[in-house]
Amino acid sequence: MVAFTSDGKNRICQPSGAKKGPRHHDSVSDRDAPLPAARDAPPPSCGWSEKTLVVHGSKDADEDRPPSEERYSISEDGQRLVEEVSFRGGRSNGFTMSRVWDRLPQ
Repeated sequence: MVAFTSDGKNRICQPSGAKKGPRHHDSVSDRDAPLPAARDAPPPSCGWSEKTLVVHGSKDADEDRPPSEERYSISEDGQRLVEEVSFRGGRSNGFTMSRVWDRLPQ
């Protein structure tokens, strides 16, 4: 399992093919969300492709969350984390964005 934490929000991903695991919650308060679909959505699946962590989002198009795939890798020199997000549906179909984080000096 992989857990992402950013700005006080958590996102948990389970390995591809896992049959059971925790449900996806962006934050603790989401457990009390009024919409059961939001509460009961399965977590995104994840796995490794060589040295790249691949996270598959929902496969169903949704206005707020189109189908997507996130790829996280470390640069060859080990000084940058590279994230590439590809959207596969909805209005953003075919759009890819990337972000790069630089390692801070020790």
